Amino acid sequence: MVQRAEDTPDRTLIHDVTSEVSLSYGDVVRLAREYAGALIAMGCSSSNGSRIAAMLPNGAEAFVAQTGMAWAGAIFVPVSPSLRGQPLTHVLRESRAEVVLTLASCVPTLAEIWHDLEPGMRVVVIDDADTYNSDVPVIRREQFLASGLPVTAKPVNPEATRAIIFTSGTSGPPKPVALSFGAMDNYARHLFPDAGFEWSDDAGYYSPWGMTHALGSIGMSVAIHRGLHLVVRDRFEIDHFWSDVSKHNVEACLIISVSHLLWQQEEVDAEVNNPLRLVGMTPLIREYPDFAARFGLRISSIYGMTEIGPAITHLDPVSAESAGKPTDGYNCRIVDPDGLDVPEGTVGELMVCHADTRLLMSGYDGLPDATAKAWERGWFRTGDRFVVKAGQYCFVDRLTDSIRHRGRNISSFEVEGEALAHPAVAACACVGHRVSLPGDDDRQYDEDVRLFVVAAAAEMVDPEDLVKYLSEKLPAYMVPKYIDLVAEIPTNASGRSLKAELRLRPITESTWTRTAAG
Repeated sequence: MVQRAEDTPDRTLIHDVTSEVSLSYGDVVRLAREYAGALIAMGCSSSNGSRIAAMLPNGAEAFVAQTGMAWAGAIFVPVSPSLRGQPLTHVLRESRAEVVLTLASCVPTLAEIWHDLEPGMRVVVIDDADTYNSDVPVIRREQFLASGLPVTAKPVNPEATRAIIFTSGTSGPPKPVALSFGAMDNYARHLFPDAGFEWSDDAGYYSPWGMTHALGSIGMSVAIHRGLHLVVRDRFEIDHFWSDVSKHNVEACLIISVSHLLWQQEEVDAEVNNPLRLVGMTPLIREYPDFAARFGLRISSIYGMTEIGPAITHLDPVSAESAGKPTDGYNCRIVDPDGLDVPEGTVGELMVCHADTRLLMSGYDGLPDATAKAWERGWFRTGDRFVVKAGQYCFVDRLTDSIRHRGRNISSFEVEGEALAHPAVAACACVGHRVSLPGDDDRQYDEDVRLFVVAAAAEMVDPEDLVKYLSEKLPAYMVPKYIDLVAEIPTNASGRSLKAELRLRPITESTWTRTAAG
């Protein structure tokens, strides 16, 4: 980045479509040096391992702040501006953040938990709004940047911690994942396999994903490695996707969990002759070949986690159930509960390692027991069930999300995939509804399949019709017994369904029951 800022300082590096701000390589380097100088003046540097919480929307300012922290030697902790209450307290306390960079609109949210945070926390407001709360001492942007002198950009230690990114928290409290400069660079380099493209001179990489997601936090690095400029929006909005792609010459992007919405959307003018050439799709939808043909692009499948990066990828996937093959440098195994390798075709837990272990997570920050539990002789336990078919690694389900029904393991992922293909379904989440078995042992139980469904816009979901549809797509034992029509699926900041919360919801009169309905 620094070299390009010297060679082509006026070349665009970031275009923020939300704020309509464009920054060149020269701009980003200049502003990041100012950020670094201000942080050092506040006493935040590598000498004391300072952690800086960036409670900012996805945008140009967040990436400038991220770069400035790197040059100051401080650790970047992305925090969703939508967090509040106990979840926000958890992230700020567990990360041991000393400074919060945020917007004025987030100050009242901080005020709600201010007395639960460590004394001495400092808050820097980086916009010009005047909405402050007297309980929270605030440092204004001008005061912050004027407090130090711009620093010279310098090489970083690849083993030093660059960021602490919290896990999704779908199975418990989010854990702080410590990632080195080397790990995040590895993630960015290998997010997409080499497609052999020669990108156009003004091609863009589109990333509307929040920086609390590891794949969002590496957006600028992905663009730089491929010679693209980064196009960012504060959130994914389907109504703006194709217009953003066309207007900003986006030739590559990552689509996380919303591919079915784009596929179901009626044709819009902006999708015709769009410039998009490569899409990273996670997870793959069943219609991915038709998706590629309709929009005139190539697709790369991606499987990964914050802890390990894009461990499995495949350009031009061979099937919808396949995540692909191990990415360069990675090795994968499928094991049984005793940690022994299982034969091809047998479902087990995926374990991952890398030829250079420094390029995966350094550990769960401040949680040595959790770190030790996650690793087994150099292999990371993903907690995901996989099966190998014809050399392809196929995702089955999370160990904690699989449903045990009458002696069979049911993949909630597969049930959700079929349900999402129904035109009236916008979102869904499949969980097991626990049913106790006769006897005194609470560990003996069965689970019935329960599906929470959000209807697509202007659509009505008829549970009986949906069950008939699924009965034609799934084995009988996988067809939901219960269907709940809901306004929304509870999710965390990364957009993942909070299934632990859904499992606790009781069956009510409004729950459609297959037995009762006949």
